[in-house]
Amino acid sequence: MLQTRYYQRLGLEDIAEKFAAGARLDRDDAVRLLQCPDPRAAGRLAHQLRMCLHGDKTYFVVNRHINYTNVCVNKCAFCAYNRSSADEDGAFELNIEEIVRKAQDSPLPPTEIHVVGGCHPGLRLSFFVDM
Repeated sequence: MLQTRYYQRLGLEDIAEKFAAGARLDRDDAVRLLQCPDPRAAGRLAHQLRMCLHGDKTYFVVNRHINYTNVCVNKCAFCAYNRSSADEDGAFELNIEEIVRKAQDSPLPPTEIHVVGGCHPGLRLSFFVDM
């Protein structure tokens, strides 16, 4: 049940009504939610929608994000993570056993494993095939 007076006070009654009717929000609605003085308003609406769609159930993923190396030749302007060579301070390269260990090192079995890394000039296709 939506708290009508709460959303009226915040000037969001029309958005709450859209939620209740199952209508999609538009860009202006999203901007108004982001600018709302009570940041919990969007969360409350989202929670109401989740409860209507799924009840009192929660779903989540256990994700392992593994970087096999930070050595990279690309020199992307936005990356503060990479190293130009394996000899540079802070550079690393995991072997396959270390990658597997990291994938298995989780309190729960992972449902997703993302293996990412730099474009290391010394790694050959066989490394990735074996991995």
